[in-house]
Amino acid sequence: MKICQNLIDDDTFTLPFWNWDAPQGMQIPSIYNSGLTSPLYDCFRNPEHLPPTVIDLEWYYGEKPVDPKIQIENNLSTMYKQMITQSKTPSGFFGKAYRAGDDTPDVKTTAGQIEKTPHNIIHSWTGTSDDRSNPVDLGSLYSSARDPIFYAHHANVDRMWTIWLNKLGGSNFTDRDWLFTNFIFYSEEAKPVRVSIKDCLDITKLGYKYEDVPIPWLGAKAKPRAKAKTLPSAPDPAQVFPITLDKPINVIVKRPKKFGTGSSEEILVIEGIEYDRRNYVKFNVYINEDDVNACR
Repeated sequence: MKICQNLIDDDTFTLPFWNWDAPQGMQIPSIYNSGLTSPLYDCFRNPEHLPPTVIDLEWYYGEKPVDPKIQIENNLSTMYKQMITQSKTPSGFFGKAYRAGDDTPDVKTTAGQIEKTPHNIIHSWTGTSDDRSNPVDLGSLYSSARDPIFYAHHANVDRMWTIWLNKLGGSNFTDRDWLFTNFIFYSEEAKPVRVSIKDCLDITKLGYKYEDVPIPWLGAKAKPRAKAKTLPSAPDPAQVFPITLDKPINVIVKRPKKFGTGSSEEILVIEGIEYDRRNYVKFNVYINEDDVNACR
């Protein structure tokens, strides 16, 4: 931001953030799609996802848009799950530690919740066509910064960090390896400077803050259905697994007799999933859904 301020000789200049976490921001903002002559327009975005298409924060290659109202509700639920349910600790938010000398991590299993969804998903949804063999601009690591919306997207990822810290009771890491990891950047004076992570934890010291806008997903916690009078006909998981998941299945999972108090949340954990890591794989899990075929 300071580099931009220096280049245009305007110390009031600020970068916008793309608040894809709120309904009014769940499509590519009009300022980035205002026409072929706009410097903020990028012709290499997915043509099927241009406005007024609503973003899908759990999008999978080839999936087609659904009803906008349903998609918005799904997105809010996704934000609640990623920011609150699965990000109780710094490691949940950031991901697992990766230290010098470690084997190269599998980012699919070690990355933090927000890094995977919605961060990665928005990159793919915005910049990649259905042909995964030809990812372009925001959809590819080497070219993502060619699309000006890259900066607004990442500003909102950074905003998620401030929300997690200031509104959700999150806490910084105390791990010295993390705190003292440093990088070389260029200042607004085009001089190299060394910056440590510990220097970037308080954004007020960096000279900026985010506009205080509504955060509707804070109230998007899933609501339990009324208990059914009769249980659906389905086997116990032990009678079904292991199984090749090539069609919808329905199982009965027994709940513990006692479960937490207060703000505790109930989480279903599924382990032992094997798949070809060379391909993208997605499957959906529905709780208390009688007709799994209706959810395909």
